[in-house]
Amino acid sequence: MDVYSCWRVPREVELLWEKWPKDALVFNTLSGETHHLNDTAATALEELERAPQSTKTLMETLAEKFEFDDVEGFVHQIQQLLEEFDRLGLIEPSA
Repeated sequence: MDVYSCWRVPREVELLWEKWPKDALVFNTLSGETHHLNDTAATALEELERAPQSTKTLMETLAEKFEFDDVEGFVHQIQQLLEEFDRLGLIEPSA
C-alpha cells in the first residue's frame, strides 16, 4: 500500500457511532453491519469520515494522538487497518 494513497468514507455510507473512552461501536447503515473498534481504529475512521486523507497524513494524525514505540509496527498496523476498513466497505480509495 502506497503511503500517498487517499481514502474516504463512501458518500453513500452513513456511520452511526456509540463511543466509550477506549473503544467504540460503529453501525454501517448501507451494509447493516456493526463493528467493534479499538480507540486507534475508531479515531482513524472518524478522521476519514471527517475528510479524505492520504495514508501518510492519517498516520501522522494518529501518531500525534497515540504513543507508538515501534514505528515499523505502527505503519504495518495502520496499513492493515485501512485494508480491513476497505474490505468491510467502511472506506474506499479517494481520487
